[in-house]
Amino acid sequence: MIDELTECLEDSITGEVFRTEYEKIEMTPRLSKKLLNQGWRFNWDLVDDKNTIIKLHLKNSLAIEGLVAFHEDDDFLKIDLVESAPYNVGTGNGLNGVGGHLFAIACKASFGCGSDGYVLFIPKTKLKNYYVNKLGAKYTPSGNMFLDSNASSLLISKYMNTGE
Repeated sequence: MIDELTECLEDSITGEVFRTEYEKIEMTPRLSKKLLNQGWRFNWDLVDDKNTIIKLHLKNSLAIEGLVAFHEDDDFLKIDLVESAPYNVGTGNGLNGVGGHLFAIACKASFGCGSDGYVLFIPKTKLKNYYVNKLGAKYTPSGNMFLDSNASSLLISKYMNTGE
C-alpha cells in the first residue's frame, strides 16, 4: 500500500507535520550497500550515470526519507527509479507523503529543463491505480505512464509551496 498525498510529510500515527528539504546526491557503492543493508528494495548503485538522484529528507535531518532518479529524454523527463525508505512503506508506518513528494520534485525538474512538466515512468503493476487516482497520471499507448503539465502543476503546488 502506498501513502496518501499530504501537504508536507506527516507522521502516519500522530499526524505531526514535518518540513522537508531535498538535494542532489551522488550514489556511491558504499551508500548503495548501506541502503540495501537498511532494507531498501532497489540497488541504487545500478542507476545509470545519466540520472540525477535526489534525496528527500526532513529539515535538520540527514536521514533519507526517499530517493528519486530521473533524466531528460527528448521532450520529457523520465523517472527511472523512485523509492521511499523502508520505514515509510505501507499504511500506518513512518511518514505519509513521501511518494507524492518525490514525484513533485521530478515534476519541478521537468518544468526546469524545458519539458513543460511532462514526466514519463514505467509503473509498478500494483500501483497503477494510485498513479491515476492520486497523481493524475495517464497511460501512453505502450502502457507506460506520464504526468502532463496540469498534473505536474498540481503536485508542485501541493508540495513545493508548503512542504519545503
